Amino acid sequence: MKRSRCPIPSTHRRLEQAHRLWHQALEAYDDGEGFHANLNALIESLRNVTFMLQGEKESISGFDDWYKKWQEAMKEDMVMSWLHDARTTVVHKGDLETASTAVARVHTNLTLATATINVPPTIPTDVASTILANELPEPFASNPQDLVLSVERRWCVADLPGYELLDALAHAYAVLSKLVKEAHERMGHEREDLVYDANHPDVLGDRRPCMIATTELRTVRISLADRKVLAPHKIAVSPDSREIAIAAHRYGIRGPLPLSDDPFQFAETLIPLAKKILKKDKYHTRLVWLKSASGWTCRELNAFDRAEKYVLMRHLSEEIQRLKVTALVDIGEVWMLSKQEELGGPMPNDAPGRKEALFIWVATSDGRFRSYLTPFSRNIFGKVKLGNTTVADIDFPTYMAPVCEVWGLPIPAPAEDPD
Repeated sequence: MKRSRCPIPSTHRRLEQAHRLWHQALEAYDDGEGFHANLNALIESLRNVTFMLQGEKESISGFDDWYKKWQEAMKEDMVMSWLHDARTTVVHKGDLETASTAVARVHTNLTLATATINVPPTIPTDVASTILANELPEPFASNPQDLVLSVERRWCVADLPGYELLDALAHAYAVLSKLVKEAHERMGHEREDLVYDANHPDVLGDRRPCMIATTELRTVRISLADRKVLAPHKIAVSPDSREIAIAAHRYGIRGPLPLSDDPFQFAETLIPLAKKILKKDKYHTRLVWLKSASGWTCRELNAFDRAEKYVLMRHLSEEIQRLKVTALVDIGEVWMLSKQEELGGPMPNDAPGRKEALFIWVATSDGRFRSYLTPFSRNIFGKVKLGNTTVADIDFPTYMAPVCEVWGLPIPAPAEDPD
């Protein structure tokens, strides 16, 4: 298949323009005037894709019969039908009747309370968050310790109930992307930047990864204990060859890390390495390995308290959705308490009977969860002594609730989260 000059340049240009405008609208989400300016331009640009395609149809064999099927399919698509009418409104009548709302959630890893409120377009999300934090009902107002308030801004229209506007327009982009990709294919051309995933069944096309899961970009999260905006660190780990060589020498690693496609086999190859790191460094930072169609990637997660840990899991779950992750391997240190010590006692890091353990937890999108737990102790000089590793196939723990939501799995029953 040819990869020469685009045979329908005006169509392709409008599609790329729509992608740029979509991101500009997202960047202006908190600015009512800026959002509407980009929204109007985005709607017009998306509709112009089909106009341009019809203007360049001479290059496409059998265009009329092929395009008629696409027209029928788009009429049956609620978002595409709305887009047709929305463009008429924007061009000939004025702005759309939009509503600015906010979904407020009080949560740990589990959602404890939810409310949807109208927010004036001129009020930024962080200001709305502060106002809502001052108006919390009981029992949250009197006992805010370790609780998070998340406020997600949403622009909506009455004609598309249940849709956030940019999500709806990302769907429209996905449909048009597949239309343009098919047009290229009918002319014997291939465009690598027009991505379509045939395994994504809920839309006619597929959207770019950057247009999936934008909740975190539209959300402000604050700790209810001190009203601090929470932005814990999540770092993509991709060391260069020199760093890998240094690490291999430091921890006595010979040969490359075997990246098995099976998440449980992969976890078991990580156990001896994690033990070496813990014994050598006297600690093990929290790392999460994510498996997607492109293989394994690693994230380093840093949080200073429980509230930040809760937010990290929300951030991670959105990345799991965007990358279509099917398995994860979570590695780090955890405090352990006996059942008796857990009941009504202090936080694990303050409890006198606490014990430390190295954990490796494996979770898969088809509902499997396995725990590899290695207790350890330290002598007065800090030297680590490892115990025996126990392996258990168990139910998903509470801390995995945000990931379970993304994977469509049952939400775990409330329980004390690991610290």
